[in-house]
Amino acid sequence: MMGYSMNQKNRRWNILIDLLRTRPHAWGAEIGVFEGDTSHRLMEALPGVKHLICVDPFEHYPEQTVTLNPKKAKFHDADYNQVMGTFTRNMEPHKSRYTLMRDYSTNAARLVEDHSLDFVFIDGNHAYEYIVADIKAWLPKIKLGGLLSGHDYKVKGHNRSFGVTRAVNEIFKEDFEFKRFVWWHNVR
Repeated sequence: MMGYSMNQKNRRWNILIDLLRTRPHAWGAEIGVFEGDTSHRLMEALPGVKHLICVDPFEHYPEQTVTLNPKKAKFHDADYNQVMGTFTRNMEPHKSRYTLMRDYSTNAARLVEDHSLDFVFIDGNHAYEYIVADIKAWLPKIKLGGLLSGHDYKVKGHNRSFGVTRAVNEIFKEDFEFKRFVWWHNVR
């Protein structure tokens, strides 16, 4: 296990990295990359990732104002051209191993072959209808034995109003797990 503190250990990228270490992870996608923190850390920690599809329209969704924490104004008031520039700089060391699709998630999914990915990580728009659409669009893209996961699953006692929890519970019922705010479903 990597040497990181307990707080760092529970960061979304470390949980995802730990999940992927023991399963196929050569071909993947991240939905909602923002500045590329998760993408960059994933590529650095897992050299076995041959290619990562990074999907983000780099624009503000009005629904995010309702679903995201108002204290995290970086999502609300961001200059998305600047955000995309930060993403590009963060991913520079990995430029031959990723593709950026600057589009909405469901549009991008139509361009990806079914059963072609080992994993997909969803961290885009957190409004219920978007999470449902993302799960339905990307689940068919994952190979048997692969992993569909995402961020911001609400754990009892945390004051967040995301639609992630409702969508994951309704779609997967009991067929998923979570740690901290990361949820995952093993594709069978």
